[in-house]
Amino acid sequence: NLHYKGDVDLAYRLSWAGFPCYLAKDVKVYHDRQLGEKGKGALDKLKDHHKKATWAKADSLKGHLVTMQKNYDKGFSASVRWKTGLNDFLRTLYTMLLAPGMMGVYSKVWKMKEELEAKKRAIRKNVSPADIESLMS
Repeated sequence: NLHYKGDVDLAYRLSWAGFPCYLAKDVKVYHDRQLGEKGKGALDKLKDHHKKATWAKADSLKGHLVTMQKNYDKGFSASVRWKTGLNDFLRTLYTMLLAPGMMGVYSKVWKMKEELEAKKRAIRKNVSPADIESLMS
């Protein structure tokens, strides 16, 4: 189940277990999903994202969905739940309207639901959802 955003998934799991994760601001890392997103505003970034190869966008979407399925917690605050829901709604809307060929990613991840739920249950949670939220800013 390797996918884009595997680094985010790993950071979540380490954080849930209570291990510290640090941001190394001076380190430069390049991912395909970052290349070309040079615009300053959301619209510029959306236009640049739309120009990327379909496989890269689809794998990024899969990674997002898998990471959220495994790490999203109903104990998050209303603010985080709202922002997450809005982000997922806009992501789905983008896919439906501007990249309908990627809609199959949703069914692929849905078919993985039991496997992902088992992985979610296996995550060692030594900290609270509030502790995880404190790392989100």
